Amino acid sequence: MLRVLRPFVSVRWQIILPFAAVVILTSAVGAYALTGLYAGSAESRFVGHLVEGSRVAAESLVRRERAHLETARAIAFTSGVPEALRARPETLDALVRPLAANTTIERVELLDAAGVLKFGLVRPAASGAPYAPVTAGTPALEGIERVLAGTSDEKGDKFIELAEVDGEAWIVTVAPVRAGEQLVGAVLVSSRLATALLAAHREALADVTAFDRDGRILATTSFARAEDPLAGAAAPTGEMTTVALGERTYRELHSDLVLRGEPVGSLAVALPTDFLGETTEDARIQLSLLLFGAIAVTLMVGARVARRLTNALDQLVRTSRTVTGGNLTARVGLQRRDEIGELSDAFDRMTRALQDQHLGAIASLVSAIDARDPYTRGHSLRVGHLASLLGQCLGLNTEQQLHLQVGGYLHDIGKIGVRDEVLLKPGALTEEERRQIQVHPVVGNDILAAVGLAPEVVEGVYLHHERLDGSGYPLGLAGDAVPLTPRIIMVADYYDALVTDRPYRRGGTREEALAIIGAEVSYGRLDVSVVQALAEVSTSWDAYWRSDPQMRGFTLDQVPVDPDIFRRAA
Repeated sequence: MLRVLRPFVSVRWQIILPFAAVVILTSAVGAYALTGLYAGSAESRFVGHLVEGSRVAAESLVRRERAHLETARAIAFTSGVPEALRARPETLDALVRPLAANTTIERVELLDAAGVLKFGLVRPAASGAPYAPVTAGTPALEGIERVLAGTSDEKGDKFIELAEVDGEAWIVTVAPVRAGEQLVGAVLVSSRLATALLAAHREALADVTAFDRDGRILATTSFARAEDPLAGAAAPTGEMTTVALGERTYRELHSDLVLRGEPVGSLAVALPTDFLGETTEDARIQLSLLLFGAIAVTLMVGARVARRLTNALDQLVRTSRTVTGGNLTARVGLQRRDEIGELSDAFDRMTRALQDQHLGAIASLVSAIDARDPYTRGHSLRVGHLASLLGQCLGLNTEQQLHLQVGGYLHDIGKIGVRDEVLLKPGALTEEERRQIQVHPVVGNDILAAVGLAPEVVEGVYLHHERLDGSGYPLGLAGDAVPLTPRIIMVADYYDALVTDRPYRRGGTREEALAIIGAEVSYGRLDVSVVQALAEVSTSWDAYWRSDPQMRGFTLDQVPVDPDIFRRAA
């Protein structure tokens, strides 16, 4: 369980998870609040649309009423109409038809002073159909009686009302026709109520239904309500009701149906409620997508910022583990100006100091060991530095170079286990003494095995006397069985022994040493690539170590020379 949860307790997730939780919670609350606000706004717009639709429908009927009055005046005041109505009704068609054809009026009738129909035109309900003669009788209307009686009221002498003709509701306007001051008849201008509502429907973008005073449907633009006249009923003015029409639910706003300034019934303007639901749902989806996108972008930015911070910390952790594993050459190397950059610089300074202290401690130990034999003083330091330089020339990384340097420092540490009378013997060694000397790599391996140094370092100490032809010791390894680290230390050790002074001989020149080592390569004992690297660096290396008192060590011009030593060594 802990292993599963371990990735989520990292600093990165400690940053991202609370951040993500806050963003998601805030976005969810915001989405809920905004959706509620939008739903309220949609409700307000829906009601506003109903109110606007009701106003537009009422204005459409008012315009229809004005069109009636204008047409009635045009006919009543057309020259020849009063005379034709009184004496020559057969001429009325030529006078009235052109006037009616230029309007949207669906029915025109002319009555004489006795109320007898003299002329009538009606346009069938089919759109675009021409006028036909009126065949049905004129309905009995209060307006006709009042006009023919010559009466008027405060609104004038023209009257408008609803009438039913052949099962259809009509809006009828009645106006007097006079010849001078004499009343000769009346003109009736009519429109189907259904036609008037259809015009209102187009303008209001809503279904419109007209009810009479008893709440009975007179006309409607709703197909569902036309099929089911009992669906829904009139309600008080200003009231909003909900009605199911077919498979849809509508909300209706009721208002007065007004003709000539007087309510004669009621109007209901209706909109489907799924319009509101669809609008709200669309808004919710769009808002959710927008918020989801915002959350995704915010989390991506947050993850990127967290990654930028934690990648640096991860690099610092990895480097610290590498250093803990023994690689003191590892560096964080972050180039930042923030606190993490300061921590990286401090860590790198610390590891650099540890490396210096580590090498210094080993160098001091080596110097103490070399002090047993003053004639090899500085040898181990030189081998370590030269081995590291050869590794650099061969393209090895800094960690491998450090292993070579430490391995070179410690390559002769096993000589601690060799008795002084053998180690410091100035003359030739016996076979038994030589075997005692050849044990020092094994002793060095045993000493370093418990120290915790890198395996490459211990390997270099243990195997630096192995030869590629199998003639070396202590294991007699050959070819690829000899690792690279001891191969390099082997060459560095051999070269230093050839170019430095010993009590029994002077050191050879660079050229002499390279010639001897080259011969060893031809015998298959040394690595040719390492020797080639030695040839490249030997000139600069010789100048370097001879200028350093600590590494220069023993020279023949520092002590008296006993000629017998050379004879015994020979």
